[in-house]
Amino acid sequence: MSRKKKCRFPVMDWLDDAKKKRQSLFGWLWEFTKKVVMMMTILYAVAFGFTLYICYISLGQGKDISVLNTLVQETNETFRVVVGGYLVKAGIENACKIIKKSNKLEDKDYEEN
Repeated sequence: MSRKKKCRFPVMDWLDDAKKKRQSLFGWLWEFTKKVVMMMTILYAVAFGFTLYICYISLGQGKDISVLNTLVQETNETFRVVVGGYLVKAGIENACKIIKKSNKLEDKDYEEN
């Protein structure tokens, strides 16, 4: 069984190059979002540790710590938005991968029959 060679046009090469470039851009974006989530996690941990430290010192001296409430609330809100957005993005990417795989399987089944 010999396979027939497909006729290639210059436009097809251009489309292949565009597809590779698009994939590299999405790869960069994927790595960028990972970095954003990691940085936000580190900042969240630092803010949490700072808050605990200030509470410990302030309570020992009998000072008011109600101003730390804003720091805790804003840090939690930002962390929740960043991680939630990342989870939504990951879910959409996984759904797209599943759809692509199922389409490829359907194409193979169609070609075999």
